[in-house]
Amino acid sequence: MKLALLGETIPRDPGAVTDRVAARVAELGFAGVGVHFGPEPAALAPQELRRARDVFAARNVEVVHSWGFGACLVHPDPDGRLEATQLLRDALLVARELGASAVVCGAGSVAAEGGYAPHPLNHGPEAAERLVESLRAVVGTCEETGVSIGLEPHVLTVLDTPEHVAEVIARVDSPWVACNLDPVNLLDGLPALYDSAGHLDRVFAALGSFACSGHLKDAYVEHQFVLHISECPPGTGLFDLGGFIERFARVVPDGWLFIEHLPDGLVDAAARYVQGLIAVRTPA
Repeated sequence: MKLALLGETIPRDPGAVTDRVAARVAELGFAGVGVHFGPEPAALAPQELRRARDVFAARNVEVVHSWGFGACLVHPDPDGRLEATQLLRDALLVARELGASAVVCGAGSVAAEGGYAPHPLNHGPEAAERLVESLRAVVGTCEETGVSIGLEPHVLTVLDTPEHVAEVIARVDSPWVACNLDPVNLLDGLPALYDSAGHLDRVFAALGSFACSGHLKDAYVEHQFVLHISECPPGTGLFDLGGFIERFARVVPDGWLFIEHLPDGLVDAAARYVQGLIAVRTPA
């Protein structure tokens, strides 16, 4: 099982990647990282990206994933989608300089507030059609760079159910477009969280054959009206992370699992918890 880190421990400026940063990642037990360098591809010098890659490599840490720079692939305006597809092409070029295997990105949102902002039209056939069209427009750059796209599902976007994610990937019909499994992002209510083993059955049935990597999160229910399901550090919530790890190891044996979204001070405990689960659920 290959474990990677994505979060505030890794600077967003490649120039701030030092041996101290890489050493901390390695000391925490991570063999890889995901990076969100920015703010936009044009601001990133190729030589600086390669230098950051080499600093991590000197500590035997691989840059596994980069991000899509917030490209909105379902933008309702055609010109907006053209800008988004160009941004994603540029993101693939950034990933190539980093030696990353994939760009992980969401679909974007019809709402102007952000890529994961809710909007009723995120869930209709028009949004799905736009996403398929946008992805087909960039697979040529995937081939040129050797970098894949890992789609990030989320209940607030058109990638809102395991079945919808699988349908989009099947329609694009390219080996360069896969899914980053994030089952917590697909929690759509209390039954899915309280029976997370059953939720995982559904996720892997639909997406197991399309999976390239995964994100490790936990979740809990807040005591607030009406319903608030929130992320929390691994081991502090209700989600069956051990079941996820076991199934992932079986279905995607060469894939990477990422701990993400944690402040630096919480990474050590999360890493120890996840490493313990890996030892128990995926024995050699």
